[in-house]
Amino acid sequence: MLLYPGKNFQDTSQELGEKIVMELCDKYLDVGRKVITDNYYTGVLLAIQLLDRGTHLLGTLRKNRKGLPVEVTIAKLIKREVVGKESKTGFVVGKRMDKRQVHMFRIDKT
Repeated sequence: MLLYPGKNFQDTSQELGEKIVMELCDKYLDVGRKVITDNYYTGVLLAIQLLDRGTHLLGTLRKNRKGLPVEVTIAKLIKREVVGKESKTGFVVGKRMDKRQVHMFRIDKT
C-alpha cells in the first residue's frame, strides 16, 4: 500500500501515475515480470521506464495519451473489429470495438 502524502509526493520528472507504479513495483523490477495496469496508469513513458528495468507493461489505455499512433486512435470500427499498430520502438497499440471502444497497450523488447 502507498499512501498519498499530497503535492510533495509528485516531482517534476514523473507524472503521478508513473511515480505510483514505479514505487509500488520497485521490489519486483529487474527480474522479467509483467505489470498490468488500467487506463489511468498506462502510458508510453511508464512503459519505457519499466522496460529499462527489465519489466514489461500491458494494459488498457486512454486514447488521448501522448505518443500514440493517430491511425489507431481515430479509426472507426464496427462491433468485434480490431485495429493495431506496432511502433519502431517496440510498443503495440490496439483498439477493439465491442459495446464501446477499448484501447490496449503492450511493450516488449524487440
